[in-house]
Amino acid sequence: MFDADAPELMIREKASVFGVEFVGFAGNFPGRIFGWARSFILFGAPLILPLLETCPSIWGLEHEKTVKILLDKAVNRVSALLCGGNHRAEKMNADTSELCEAGRRAGLGTIGENGLLLTEKYGPRVMWAAAATSMVLEYGDAMTVELCRRCGSCRRLCPVRAGKIGDAACAAHEKVLARDFKNPCGSCLRACPVGDDRRLFESLDSEKYFGEKTAPGERPALPIYKAWAHVRSYGSYPHAEI
Repeated sequence: MFDADAPELMIREKASVFGVEFVGFAGNFPGRIFGWARSFILFGAPLILPLLETCPSIWGLEHEKTVKILLDKAVNRVSALLCGGNHRAEKMNADTSELCEAGRRAGLGTIGENGLLLTEKYGPRVMWAAAATSMVLEYGDAMTVELCRRCGSCRRLCPVRAGKIGDAACAAHEKVLARDFKNPCGSCLRACPVGDDRRLFESLDSEKYFGEKTAPGERPALPIYKAWAHVRSYGSYPHAEI
């Protein structure tokens, strides 16, 4: 049922049914002009760290697809609810950089070195979606505390040394992985030390990701490396390392 008295709470409650943990509201959207829109709604659902640690893998690919479907369902449900209350609403097609900047404006996080929106709970390990609406909502305020530690781990682990996610090198690498059914790359997501989820999954040592690539004998092999290699050996085609 449409709740005109507390629309923000109503939207959050409806979205949470689909696993959406982050909902924010902004008065404008970067690079987009909608004459009819008065508010923009950001939806975010977490990507689970242990699954990302297996990337690139078919497991990571299926996890990302599942989260995207849940986000689409949440956006569609909320949009239908708003339309039922005589407020125009529709899903927005936006790229990662636009969604992250909109999330920053809505107060959901801050932008990191990799160009992704960092959250306190999951760091950059969140997928985002957005909707525009003619309804006036209470906007969030941008965070004043910077979450990115400027440690450079995201760029160090990147297999193509991309400047930020989505640039030419990053996009080309993702196409190779998609061809082999093992995208996303996930390197800059799992390398980031920000996020309470690292403590939850007892994965505070980000250096282990770099140790996986070192030559035998340079660093003791961790048992988790065998598990990652096992997962990556199924469901996708092998490709040459870049």
